[in-house]
Amino acid sequence: MIAISIVILIIALIIFFLAWKRREEAKRIAQYADDRVAQSDKMQADAREAMRRNGAARLEIDKRVSDFDINHKLISVNYVETDQDVEKYPSETKRTAVIKSRLAHNIGYRILSQFPDADTWTDDDGARVFSYLFKVAKEK
Repeated sequence: MIAISIVILIIALIIFFLAWKRREEAKRIAQYADDRVAQSDKMQADAREAMRRNGAARLEIDKRVSDFDINHKLISVNYVETDQDVEKYPSETKRTAVIKSRLAHNIGYRILSQFPDADTWTDDDGARVFSYLFKVAKEK
């Protein structure tokens, strides 16, 4: 009978020890899960803050683009080199200079058609001055 009691006691101690190990493992897993939830919440808050900042920046960019589109006009000119150009100007440098001159001529007419009224004033000598001021950017 004592032998059976000792065996039952040993079995009970083993079961208690296994249950205690399982409980510790469950605590560790729960702590890990809590840490991951806290980390996830922090990442979510950081992402929301970044989205808010990006949204504000995007609104500012959209406003600037809109202001630019309202206050600026896109002027584009092209010139296609013809066979007559090649025959008339056999030198590459001369042909390039002529093409630049024609582009400048076309740009001038395009600008005057888009902005017909020049700024005018009278200088010290009494002469009327007609003026345009442009900010030009080459598109990349």
